[in-house]
Amino acid sequence: MTNSNHEEVDRLSELPEPLLLQIISLLSTKFAVRTSLLARRFRHLWTASSSLELDRSDFPPGRLFNDVTSRCLRLRDPSSPLLSFCLKANDLNRPFSINLLSYPLDLFTLFSSTLLT
Repeated sequence: MTNSNHEEVDRLSELPEPLLLQIISLLSTKFAVRTSLLARRFRHLWTASSSLELDRSDFPPGRLFNDVTSRCLRLRDPSSPLLSFCLKANDLNRPFSINLLSYPLDLFTLFSSTLLT
């Protein structure tokens, strides 16, 4: 969008961070991470998103899905609560494993309480 002086106007960057985080948390992790390319301010914003959603069908066969999932968990901002975590891995012929003990305790607690109830 341009104003009357034909200068670029970046209204998205003018939004407050809590609103940007709310918007990013509505995106799949694939698209949330892509927002880091929009502007320097957005570079690490996805790491504070309250949701992680990864779909194995977005990745070629092999370990890439496991590696990206592990990396997303490692790079998350530990001070931001993770309210939603979704892994879509419907192909039973391609095993998926993740070591929850290598991540912060709050994430491990989230998984163990969710899986046990």
